[in-house]
Amino acid sequence: VAGTDYPAAVLGYYLQLDPTVSAGPATRKLLAAILAAHPEAKDPYTISRAVESYLKVEGGFKYQADVQGVNCGTAGVVECFATSKVGYCEYYASTMVVLLRMEGIPARMAEGFLPSTPDANGVEMIPRSAAHAWVEVYFPGYGWITFDPTGGSVGQVEALPPGPKVTPKPTATPGPAS
Repeated sequence: VAGTDYPAAVLGYYLQLDPTVSAGPATRKLLAAILAAHPEAKDPYTISRAVESYLKVEGGFKYQADVQGVNCGTAGVVECFATSKVGYCEYYASTMVVLLRMEGIPARMAEGFLPSTPDANGVEMIPRSAAHAWVEVYFPGYGWITFDPTGGSVGQVEALPPGPKVTPKPTATPGPAS
């Protein structure tokens, strides 16, 4: 329903991708496998859901905070994760962002903390172990929508309630120094 009429500022920044670094053969093979497993995924939203589901449940990826034993040589995080299928939230989120950008869908990685339970005084202590990364995908007319591809029963990000429609305005970027 959102379509693909993305603002130029969103396209210019959130589709950036260096295919020689991010989209190696294992990453391209992973994207092909996801699209083959989800023939219904034809629009940006269903493609986003398909990637999220495949990484989280269907693709055989394993959540593992300690990746010291994973050896991918000089491969980047996404290519390594597509090959080893072992990693933590930043691996899942980075991979989803790259896969979506390969499909021309503006996406970004977000990082923050999962919520905890407040104590009797209403104070909520957020431990370092609650750090988490997820993905936000831009949909025209809707803005940034949260997706969490992390598997391993890691707590899910709770989306903020929707606010008013916001159309991003391009910002001036400084030119090269003369």
